Amino acid sequence: MTISTPYYLIDQKRMLPAIEIIRYILEYSGAKSVLALKYFSSWCTFDFMSQYMDGTTSSSLYEARLGFENFGGENHGYSVAYDDEIKEITQYCDKIIFNSISQLSRFKNLTKNISLGLRLNPEVDHSFYSLSDMISRYSHLGVRANKFSDKYAVKIYLDPGETAVKNSTSLIVKILDVVENELLTLIVDAGVETHALDALIYQFSPKLEGAEVIDEVDITRMLFEGKTVYRVFGRTCFSGIFLMV
Repeated sequence: MTISTPYYLIDQKRMLPAIEIIRYILEYSGAKSVLALKYFSSWCTFDFMSQYMDGTTSSSLYEARLGFENFGGENHGYSVAYDDEIKEITQYCDKIIFNSISQLSRFKNLTKNISLGLRLNPEVDHSFYSLSDMISRYSHLGVRANKFSDKYAVKIYLDPGETAVKNSTSLIVKILDVVENELLTLIVDAGVETHALDALIYQFSPKLEGAEVIDEVDITRMLFEGKTVYRVFGRTCFSGIFLMV
């Protein structure tokens, strides 16, 4: 069967190592794991992933519905701030987690028939990117843990998203044109904004099978050495947005 490009090829065998790590952590920590649908919501994999994870966590109404109808298990709702859609979200979720005490106070009467939670800011972060630093100064994510001086009996949940599917998926593209302007540029039928947004947000170059990613500062030297260098662009009019060099 021929599939038109671009498309994502998700390989369950490549997904399994990350899933096994999550399962190991759960087994030895006693924690539970729910898939963060805001990071990964390709439901074609849910039958496989639901064998290893306890359910899903969602940040919007339609994510909540997706987890309820297609994944099964526990279905958590979490949002930085809720509005009136929380009334419908409660139809799909068995737990609602609030980001602040004020949100909890505002909506607790609308969610009194299901389990409630409050996000704590752990004040520990391992992100390499300031964009996703949860404990940055003035962070709006969660209630600071030091606000809770008493001891509580708590349940621990991990909500991996990208971590659960790391290195499992390839973006399959087709070369539409080759443009030469001092450098050979491959034009492919995908775009950074539409198909590889993480590369744009976090400013990294995706790996290309059979090729090596180089820094722009090395282009002139490698061309001088007679090496073949390509730049890969999607179908975009923004000249500064490219997939990789």
